[in-house]
Amino acid sequence: MKVGKHTLHAVVQGEADQTVVFDSGLGSCSLDWSHIQSELSKHAATVAYDRAGYGWSYKNRGSATSKEIVEDLRDLLKQLNLEPSYILVGHSFGGLNMRLFAQLYPKEVSGLILVDSTNEYQFLPEYIDERWRREYTRYLKSYRLGYLFSIPGITRFINRPVWNRSLPLTFKPLGFRRNAYEALYKKYMSIIVSCRMVKDQGINKDIPITVLTAGKMNESWKEGQQKLTKLSPNTRQIIAQDSYHNIHFEHPEIVVKAVMEILNFEARGD
Repeated sequence: MKVGKHTLHAVVQGEADQTVVFDSGLGSCSLDWSHIQSELSKHAATVAYDRAGYGWSYKNRGSATSKEIVEDLRDLLKQLNLEPSYILVGHSFGGLNMRLFAQLYPKEVSGLILVDSTNEYQFLPEYIDERWRREYTRYLKSYRLGYLFSIPGITRFINRPVWNRSLPLTFKPLGFRRNAYEALYKKYMSIIVSCRMVKDQGINKDIPITVLTAGKMNESWKEGQQKLTKLSPNTRQIIAQDSYHNIHFEHPEIVVKAVMEILNFEARGD
């Protein structure tokens, strides 16, 4: 579907007044949500989509800040005739985007679920140490090389696709597309700007927020998750004790339950 400068791919399932919207982590696509979307579509309208450059969506023709991603998503939802209110579900980098959506358009949001989400303090220079600055620079150089090497197809020979390794191998070829490398590089290049946007915006305290945290991640990551629990007084945390970063793959039932609790809350009119 044509949205602004992009053509975006979306998967829509279910029909209801409430709409659940999914956004994936950095380098991932709508396939991440297949199982969860199928289950929740029995109770709500659901939409998972591929950000510009990923999956089956076409090339990203501009920069890739979270603000631009949010505006693309809102345009997509309008074209799909999916009216607010929305329950927003974001994994990792997708959580950053969904937070900004809720911050900019609180009247359109009835719930926010952050699935082991990125937080702004991981990337803003004034909050990170020298070791992480070097790591950020190393990743940025790596993603740039991936983009440049994807032009002649070298990335296929070194087997470095842009994709979520939890997905079936059948979909691995999607990760070798030049568009995917370009999108990943641009989003990582813009991530400090995106984090600044999120930090500078407050969030409506009436929006219920659920922070799903992977219990098997390192202590530094868990400290970042603790920061997310302080977004508003209406925030709660659920720890998936035996899960790593991809909670939605390892324990999809936890994500489904978190969404259903908000759906049931809205249905009661509490």
